[in-house]
Amino acid sequence: MFFFLLAVSVIPLVSIPQIFAHGDEDHGEAKPQTSVKQNVETRTAVTDDFETMLKTPLLEPDKEIGGKLFLTAHETNEPIGNAKIILLVEGEDGEKTEIAVNSTDNPGVYRLIIPPIPESTVKLSAKINHSGKDVVVSFGAAEIKSALIESSAENTSWARSALLGLGTIGLLTLLGFVAFLLFRNFRQKPQTIEQETVSV
Repeated sequence: MFFFLLAVSVIPLVSIPQIFAHGDEDHGEAKPQTSVKQNVETRTAVTDDFETMLKTPLLEPDKEIGGKLFLTAHETNEPIGNAKIILLVEGEDGEKTEIAVNSTDNPGVYRLIIPPIPESTVKLSAKINHSGKDVVVSFGAAEIKSALIESSAENTSWARSALLGLGTIGLLTLLGFVAFLLFRNFRQKPQTIEQETVSV
């Protein structure tokens, strides 16, 4: 039991990804990272100058998708405003589509709209121009597919788990009832009635 509790407490600490580094920490050559939470995709990329995070809903085919891009300085993690940014979407045929990324009133926060893209696998990257520096950051590959397929698979998995849970509860209830009957019969002693013969 002790080793089980130790493993449960250590595993979450090991599995938490480090998305951003701060201050004087050693960033190293970080690869693009992608995470999905509550139907929102978060993609991060780090260079010697910038840390960039692209946040969008799940990319679905033939659907316009709005998103945000967050830009901070690599060394200080301070938000960078007024940068010129273009999002690049490279299709399977190698053709690149340029998407304007617009600044907002909040420094380091930018907005963009990804036009409808057919179901495919694309490569996402961004061209950043700030303080005389031109940098291209890569967010890696993005699979654009219908969310209905994923939703159907999730629903099927959920239904299977629910049926399995109900079956387990039913079986345990039945076993408990049988055990109760056996226990009651074991505790119950037969009553004997002795009849006395009275002689007159």
